[in-house]
Amino acid sequence: MALWSTRSLRSLMAATGPRERAEAVADLHAALAGRDPAIACDIAPADVQITRMAAFLLDDLSEPHLLQLRAVDRPDATRLATTDAGRNLRTLQLRLAERMRLQAVAVLCSEPPDTPEQTHVRYLATATGMLAFGDYYELVARIVTFPFDGPTDPRHQRGAREMSMAVQATAATRTLFEVDLAAPTFDVAYQTMWINLMSEARESTLLPTLTQWRRWSP
Repeated sequence: MALWSTRSLRSLMAATGPRERAEAVADLHAALAGRDPAIACDIAPADVQITRMAAFLLDDLSEPHLLQLRAVDRPDATRLATTDAGRNLRTLQLRLAERMRLQAVAVLCSEPPDTPEQTHVRYLATATGMLAFGDYYELVARIVTFPFDGPTDPRHQRGAREMSMAVQATAATRTLFEVDLAAPTFDVAYQTMWINLMSEARESTLLPTLTQWRRWSP
């Protein structure tokens, strides 16, 4: 039986060239080689590699998210994209967001052939989570650094609403990594449903939202 995927993950792979894929895999495996993320001792042998990846990737998110958390409290002179410091801040965060998406690619490319269905779902869920982290990270970065025309700017309220959504979705995805992907407990049916829901939400809502903020960004 052919292993399945989602529209979002297929689009991600199609948008990433062979060289970028190879570099992403090499970067992820090199990082893993220098780390020994703690995982449960009763992980099934087929799941050890992807569980180690999920644990490492979750830990690797700490510094980027701390950077973004601190960025919210910066004064306008070093936060808004109309200033040199603000543009540099946004550029750094956009690079980190793209790195998260490339880590999703690396996860997909690292899946061995003849993977059992349950393990395949772990790979899909991990890649889906990393893609979501990248998208939400970019969305927050663009909103936080956006120079609104005062509190009456209609984009201001929209930005607050959509940033809140992104923060909540990020927190929920982190919980999924901690409870499911980096642990022996794994509900294949739930994860399959989550993967498909995340793909549908990305295509119908998140990508149009991101596209709009990219157009508005100075």
